[in-house]
Amino acid sequence: MPSRCVQILLPFGVTYTLLVISLWNVLIFLGPIISSKLQAMGDVTSRGRIRVFHGIPKQPMAVGVPVKFKLLTLLKFHPHPANETFLKIGSNGTDDSTLGNKTERSPESDDCTLNLDVTDQCLSLVKGSDVKTLNKQPIIPRPQCTLGNLLKNCTRFRYTHRYEDKPVTSEELEYPLAFAIKMHTAPEQAEQLLRTIYRPHNVYCIHVDQKAEAGVFETMKSIAGCLDNVVVIENRTAVVYMSSAAIQAEMKCMQKLLETKVKWKYYINLAGQEFPLRTNLEIVMMLKRLNGANDIESYDHPRFQEWRFKKKFLVIDGKLEQTNVNKERFGYDIQLSKGSAYGMFKREFVQFVLTDDVARKLINWLNDTSSPEENLWATLNTLPWAPGGTYVETRQTFNTHASRALIWNWDRDVCHGTFVRSVCVFGSGDLKWLASRPNAIANKFNNDLDPVPLDCLESWLQRRLLHPLLQTVDKQYLANLPHVKYYNNIDFSHLSTKYLQEKKRKWLKKHSWKPF
Repeated sequence: MPSRCVQILLPFGVTYTLLVISLWNVLIFLGPIISSKLQAMGDVTSRGRIRVFHGIPKQPMAVGVPVKFKLLTLLKFHPHPANETFLKIGSNGTDDSTLGNKTERSPESDDCTLNLDVTDQCLSLVKGSDVKTLNKQPIIPRPQCTLGNLLKNCTRFRYTHRYEDKPVTSEELEYPLAFAIKMHTAPEQAEQLLRTIYRPHNVYCIHVDQKAEAGVFETMKSIAGCLDNVVVIENRTAVVYMSSAAIQAEMKCMQKLLETKVKWKYYINLAGQEFPLRTNLEIVMMLKRLNGANDIESYDHPRFQEWRFKKKFLVIDGKLEQTNVNKERFGYDIQLSKGSAYGMFKREFVQFVLTDDVARKLINWLNDTSSPEENLWATLNTLPWAPGGTYVETRQTFNTHASRALIWNWDRDVCHGTFVRSVCVFGSGDLKWLASRPNAIANKFNNDLDPVPLDCLESWLQRRLLHPLLQTVDKQYLANLPHVKYYNNIDFSHLSTKYLQEKKRKWLKKHSWKPF
């Protein structure tokens, strides 16, 4: 009897299967069209994104997407849906405060709008094509639209430079970040960095070297004037290479960002010649997997570089010079560590840097040493009561510093650009290597030498940004980081302020202050 039923029902089963397959193919074909129409009517949301137009926040709609349309939303994402609220630009080029409905406006409607489509040239470079066959002209078209002219109209600047078409997930909204950019030249390149990392819910601080040309500072101030969550330090520091001035500039941004109303989770410091390898969402994913740890390069200070703090250094005629005066020992008996000037610091660690008495004493002691920023974060991170700190070794050489991807002239990796102060300034031939890195930020670039790498990376990030399924992080790499392993096994009660202060009390009992 059962076999008879199978013979009768089998044809119906085959027919049903074929029907499902046919319907699936129809959905795939019509998905983008239906999704576009639904988004135009405001009926479909995508992962709780928020969009901001001309500084006016538009809250995400309730995430009540009909189940049958969820797949269609993922099949094709439209970054410029119709019927969106916007600030109209008057015919005279000034901002018109009247709210209007945008029936349809594509980036091509303004000749100055950046085209961030990934080009065949970028794809070839990422695959490792021979750069000799390619030119070094900018990938992103740069029509006759100077930054200075665009900044005369904030609405046009934000629109043409794509500040307002970046989708933001609810995961990002719940995990705001703080970024600090220290720079001294090339405002166009710094603006390219800013617009790439920019999200309306994050906060940003820009410090322009006091010695920079006046036009650089004024340009960055104009940019900040168009973006409510960007601040430029007015009381600037004259930053001398390898001096403690870099720390002073950093601390000004730390203080300024702590004063904002945004309760950001991590502080990421950047140089104007750096660029992200990950989208904002991917950086958030990375930081969450740190489990509360800082990502700071830190290892025992090499003996052959102890000259940096054995003698006193002074700034003479704009340069850091070594004197013949012996440097007194630090009052606490601690092992100095060395590492990068850049990292990803949790909020509590930044507060600790600015307020802890031991931290302040170390900062003051390092004032007349060479390259103190390479000692400060690395050493503070090893103190037992430092929030997010650990005594485990992390080194760029061993690829355990997730914050940065860079190539020193003694590394095994090949630099296809040029070396400046022993660090590779990336060229077009380095894009394959950069695309393969699991790190958050790459250091460093120079658009005057080769504009292609930055343009390709910006286009590549924009592509991932608009297609959420392409955004991911190397979970295995992060899980194997020594500081992540340490925090995976830590008792969460050991992260409390009370516990950390008790560790400090015990440490101070064993390490009394001995001024020399």
